[in-house]
Amino acid sequence: MNPTPGGGPTPFRAPAHKHAHHLHSIPPREKSTRTLIIDHLLWVHARTRFAQARAELGMTDRTGGPAATHYAHRARPENYEEDEEVFSDGEDVTHLQARAGGPGHTHGEEEDERLDMQDLTLARALRQRAESVEKVATSMLDQPPEDPPIHPDDLLDPPTSPQLRPQAPQRQLHKLPNGVRLRLTLATVVNDLFSRKAPTPPPRTGSGLNSTPSAPQPTSTFPSALIPLGAISSASNPEHRTTVPNQYIRSLYDIGADPDTQNSPPSLRCPRHLHMGCEICVEAKAPPPRMGQNRTRTGQGRAGSTTGSSPGDPPPSGVPGSNGLVGGVTGWLDGSGIGSGLARPGAQGTVLRRPTDAREAVYAVNNEDGTPQMFNTKLAELIVRFMRLSALVAIELGREATEDRASVDGGERREDEGVGGATGGQGQGQARPPTSPQTSPRTLTQRNLADAGLHYYALRPSREWYFLFGGLLTRAVFEGYMTAGWRGTEPLELLLGVGLGTNMHAGHRPHGASNPRGAPTNGGVNHDESSDEDDDDEEEEDQFKEFDPDDMPDLDEAARVLFPSLRDPMTRATGAPRREGAELEYELEMRERMQRFYDVPPSTPDLATHMEDLQWQYPAEAVERAAVRFCEAIARWRGKPELETYKKAPWIVSQRERRASGAAMSIDALVHSNPTSPSNNHATPPRQPSAQQFRPEQRQRKPAIEKYFTQPQSLIAQSRKRRRSDQDRGEEGRRLPPAVFT
Repeated sequence: MNPTPGGGPTPFRAPAHKHAHHLHSIPPREKSTRTLIIDHLLWVHARTRFAQARAELGMTDRTGGPAATHYAHRARPENYEEDEEVFSDGEDVTHLQARAGGPGHTHGEEEDERLDMQDLTLARALRQRAESVEKVATSMLDQPPEDPPIHPDDLLDPPTSPQLRPQAPQRQLHKLPNGVRLRLTLATVVNDLFSRKAPTPPPRTGSGLNSTPSAPQPTSTFPSALIPLGAISSASNPEHRTTVPNQYIRSLYDIGADPDTQNSPPSLRCPRHLHMGCEICVEAKAPPPRMGQNRTRTGQGRAGSTTGSSPGDPPPSGVPGSNGLVGGVTGWLDGSGIGSGLARPGAQGTVLRRPTDAREAVYAVNNEDGTPQMFNTKLAELIVRFMRLSALVAIELGREATEDRASVDGGERREDEGVGGATGGQGQGQARPPTSPQTSPRTLTQRNLADAGLHYYALRPSREWYFLFGGLLTRAVFEGYMTAGWRGTEPLELLLGVGLGTNMHAGHRPHGASNPRGAPTNGGVNHDESSDEDDDDEEEEDQFKEFDPDDMPDLDEAARVLFPSLRDPMTRATGAPRREGAELEYELEMRERMQRFYDVPPSTPDLATHMEDLQWQYPAEAVERAAVRFCEAIARWRGKPELETYKKAPWIVSQRERRASGAAMSIDALVHSNPTSPSNNHATPPRQPSAQQFRPEQRQRKPAIEKYFTQPQSLIAQSRKRRRSDQDRGEEGRRLPPAVFT
């Protein structure tokens, strides 16, 4: 260690936390041709899906428009620089609130502008491109490299040296790097939002080859995707309910949304947007209208092409005629171009297309005991994965912020450091990490992060995240009641109460932990059947568990991260959560939405009409636009793949600039040039300033991840207090700056 000019040692600058390098890049030991290619394919897949969603939803074209140089690469977003994309059309959270009708509203004009900006032809090309890349990546994931053969003599001669760390777990040979697994998790969420799913085939009346008459038909009295959410919802505790519907409202929800009484028949409507002839999901054979022509949503259902298949979709053998009219969705049979000859996944799904039980209740009938069948939906299955991914990002951002403060503060540790991290208190059964004046924040994070809990240093969600999450929950309610045969008020109260209450005990897993209906049923499902369902859920989780990023929280931990009021032990004792800031605003918003669902006008004849009126107030397009920006922010925070950073090396960039300018330096000039020599007295022509120097400073082109996760007020006040303390100590109390060697 070299001494400083003042005589003291050079202060040690703490590096980034131990997960930062492994999360935002691939460690050298884990770099291989396979991991580099998969990482790049997932990055291309994400950028293509984002461009597809923007073209479908009429959002800003990131290339800059027809006059931009990158406009020619619209169908290949990976061919132009990610840093050179134009600024996105950010929307305030007011677009995610309920919109009101009347003569003075401008929602129709904004919707017409969005429709004019749609490019469905480009969206179809991008969707096929994304599915092509997805097939290649899935094939590489399903076929890991073969293990090197072991020589027979190696098995006869065991090693004599003892194992230094017998308790250390052995790393899997072909396990993907942590950063690549983060891209996989993000790609799964993106596919759940913007991929196509084959429509529900009608039930087979005849006896097929695979039918077994002796096997009982599965009954679904409650959507299985909602069962884990029951443990973190206020519906599990009747005392937390603030709105109690009357008997008439309950009777409407018990009857459900009858498909025969709906204004838009489910056979000609997409379950994603619930529009009659949705042009995003129900693609027309004829080309879409040109710019400036009037486009409405009252068209007829249209048939799509009949070639190819999308990964993860069930075979279209049960669809009559394979014309795509069942469910109103087309495009799921479009050929995917490159990669179409690869092996297609079966019914078990893939890493990028998780197995789904979602189906529409167009042909649903009651069970033998008279109970209605209720099925899953894509959005209902997405909620858990969305929460876990969001919590992981909040945890990693909190770690990075903690390490940044540790590198600035150095080795000193003040007594007020222990109050940072989470003002909502610790989870039950978890002790606060020990603090001492000699313990640095860096050492505290590395030693006691596991003891403190994953939520200790996690950042808190902002208003943008809470309103996006509330929009997904609300659209899941519409999708369930209008397409999946949901009945009763239990699914509504469970979804709109997520994060507002919990009955989860410390260390308890959410699978099968609560009664999803929120009412005690002693004679309902027996313990054997519930345990079998829990085992099936755990098997499905374990099937793809190896692809989860490190420290991926479960649903219980994710709820504590995203809803700080659930961390406080006093909340469980008194039943009165202490919410503040954006979380309190989320509670008020969800209570208001619950009241809107129960306020059925006297002129409304049935639940289907009421749901159609409410889904106009909370349109799906606004939620999807917010979801696109959120996923783009995560992808931006993850960073570029290794192959992209290699291509942009400084010497390559300088060669490209020199080649573009046409002023290439000759070998003779390169060898004999000596700008610093006194003998070289010829004048150098002044460099003309480029046009980029006169361009005004542009706004941030992509929303940063900090827009969705912010530091708690206690940490902000703590950093201010630390800065004031540094000023009070004076010059003699400050640390010496690092030495500069020349």
